[in-house]
Amino acid sequence: MSFSGAIAGQRRIVPVTAIPDFGEDGFFIKDDFTSSSGDVGELNWGFGGGSATLGVSAAGHPGIVRRDTGAVSGTTAYTRLAGTGTGNILPAEMFDMLWVFRLNQADVDTASRIGWGNDSSANPPNDGIYLEKLLADASWFAVTRAASAQTRSAAIAAVVAGAWNRLRVRRLDAATIGFTLNSAAEVTLAATIPAAALNPFTHIINGAAASKTLDLDFFSVRITGLSR
Repeated sequence: MSFSGAIAGQRRIVPVTAIPDFGEDGFFIKDDFTSSSGDVGELNWGFGGGSATLGVSAAGHPGIVRRDTGAVSGTTAYTRLAGTGTGNILPAEMFDMLWVFRLNQADVDTASRIGWGNDSSANPPNDGIYLEKLLADASWFAVTRAASAQTRSAAIAAVVAGAWNRLRVRRLDAATIGFTLNSAAEVTLAATIPAAALNPFTHIINGAAASKTLDLDFFSVRITGLSR
């Protein structure tokens, strides 16, 4: 099988195993967070708390939405895919999620989570699979959380204000979740894996009366091996 390549008059051969599975046994969605007629992104993301700003620009990152807590301390500015707080994808599926984002402050008054959660407005969600920085943290940590019990990794990497991050979260097998941040070694967690339906989400929380912002550039998730 072949697809048109980037060079006119040539064709690029793609192995069948490398072709994304968009049939009934596969699922794939993505978003670059551009806007049309007031909706945010192709997937029309939902927001709560703080404000959302479009039109933020950065080289190499077309399509950015900025989530801003505003200056009221304790505000959770969340972004979620589903229209309600509960999720619609079961984490038992063989999923592979990608986020490209940057946290614009790295101080002790800024907290953030990126990944899956059953309630994106809760701090923390009762169930989730996500990367997090709490107020006192200077590093990112991986978390799996089920019915309010959680497992948290050792520090994965330092939080760098204004730096772009590429986060991959995937299910490796029935009992293991893998986290890869910025192409570093994959970190795995194999306890307190949630069974509740989850929602792709991010949120940012301020611990002081000051604006804190999180920029979202890209999201995708692929699920394979479905039986419909």
